Amino acid sequence: YFRVLKMDPVAPDLLPAVLKGLARFAHLININFFSDLLQAIKALVLADATGECALTAASAIHCVSAVFKCLKNQGEVWDLDLQDFFDALFQAIPRIAADP
Repeated sequence: YFRVLKMDPVAPDLLPAVLKGLARFAHLININFFSDLLQAIKALVLADATGECALTAASAIHCVSAVFKCLKNQGEVWDLDLQDFFDALFQAIPRIAADP
């Protein structure tokens, strides 16, 4: 999963499956890998926000969902700024509403 997330450019066909897999197995991810994982997903979200990479609305939602599921159990001990992920979520909502 990490290899696909760190690819430059990210393979748009693989991204939804990778993010679903990360969300599904989030409880098994070692806490030592969380910082690298969050940085990779944050880079995707920020690249989409600046226009460098065009994520689909579904991929943006999957990014946010994967991060929140990873942080649900083990990430509670970390004090993280999740503002970029909230911004990505709220930017994706109108795109989903426009493209059912």
